Amino acid sequence: EYIKMEWKFKEWQEFSTVEIVLRNEEEDDECEVYLTQTKIPANEKKEKLEFGWKEYYFEAMSKILGYPQRD
Repeated sequence: EYIKMEWKFKEWQEFSTVEIVLRNEEEDDECEVYLTQTKIPANEKKEKLEFGWKEYYFEAMSKILGYPQRD
C-alpha cells in the first residue's frame, strides 16, 4: 500500500510531500510502516518533525490498535 499526500504546519509557506508505505508479509500479522517527508523548509528541525510523527500519530495508533511500536 502506498499513500502520498501534501502536509505542512500553518506557518510554512509551502507544503511538504509525505509518502507512507505499508508492507506486510502474507504469513505475518504484522505491518511495517515507512514514512518519508520531503520539501521541508530549511529552517525546520528534523528532530521536531520526527518527534511529532512518532508522538502524535504512530504512538496514538499503537495505543488504539494495541500493537507495539518499534523504531
